[in-house]
This record gives sequence, C-alpha cells and structure tokens, in this order.
Amino acid sequence: INPSAIATIYNPFDFEKIRQQANEQNNNIPNEPYLIHVGRLAKQKRHDILFAAFAKLDKKYKLVLLCNKPAKALKLAQEYGIEKQLVVPGFQQNPYNWIKQAEALLLSSDFEGFGNVIVEALAVGTPVVSTNCTFGPSEILTGELSKYLVPVGQSEALANAIKQVLADKPNVENADILKQVQAEHVALQYLALAIH
Repeated sequence: INPSAIATIYNPFDFEKIRQQANEQNNNIPNEPYLIHVGRLAKQKRHDILFAAFAKLDKKYKLVLLCNKPAKALKLAQEYGIEKQLVVPGFQQNPYNWIKQAEALLLSSDFEGFGNVIVEALAVGTPVVSTNCTFGPSEILTGELSKYLVPVGQSEALANAIKQVLADKPNVENADILKQVQAEHVALQYLALAIH
C-alpha cells in the first residue's frame, strides 16, 4: 500500500479536567519550594542522573518523587546525599496538584514514549526540564522551551538547565503543543481526514 498522505494526530488531552484536578487541595503537598519527577523506578528513567543533578542544586529545594518504589528510591538517594531533601509520597491518584505547585518538572530518561507528563505539566503552568531523549520531548518543548532540553546521561547539563529554568520562571501556558493536543482540535483533525 502506498498512502497518498500520512498525518500525525496526537492523543487528545482533556485540559479542563486536568486543571480542575490541579486545583484540588492536598495537605500532603510540601509548603517549601520543590521540584518534581513523575515516573516509575526503572532503569530507563535514570534516577541516578536525576539525583546527581539534584545534588548540585541549592539545598533549599525538595525533590518530590511520584514513583512506585519509595523505599528503593530513598536508598538510591543516600548514595547522592540527598535523602533528607526527598519527598516520596508513593503513588498518587491525582498527581496534577503536586505537579502544579512544583517549581519545575524534571525528566531524566534515556528514552520515552511521547511524554504525556510533560504536556500535563505545561498545561498546569509548570515548566519542564528534560533530557532530549528519543521520541517526545523535542516535539513538546519547542521554540523558547527547547533550551530546557539537555543531552541524555549528563547530570551536569541537567543541573545547569534546572538552574536556568528556576531563574527564568518561563510562562509555559501558551506552549505550541497545548493547542495541538487539545481534545477539540484532535477531533477536528479526525473529522478533516474523514472528509478527504
């Protein structure tokens, strides 16, 4: 089969629902400034790179990990001397209020799928620093936001980009990707295909 055209249509996001959940009260969320990482404790997620980068930052920041193995995460954090700055609440039914109140969302993976959590962070106004891993991040963090993409496996570069994003405090709510993945926009793209 030789298609006459190929179109990429992103999965839809319900931003209204995400923003609603992001505004829910949760007394477990720290009051002091924190950075957040959302993702299971798996080799590809490179918590070692994340922790090495975090160890280079100002000690006033906490690091919230929404992950599946809190005890294992704490043990690894000890190797980097950051265990006292770690907040590991375990799996959260609603991660969006945690993400919204963070100074930035961090991604340190070697590879990802599309990286839904990056889109969700931008949707609630939280800037993102990510490794420029295969698939996803470079499609999402475009234009001005692309300066917060760093090479895979480099904790020094990750730390510098985090310092940069904390200094810049960029407004991310108008990121180009948000228009492209909005449920209504995605539905219109499917309808446009059907008409052809």
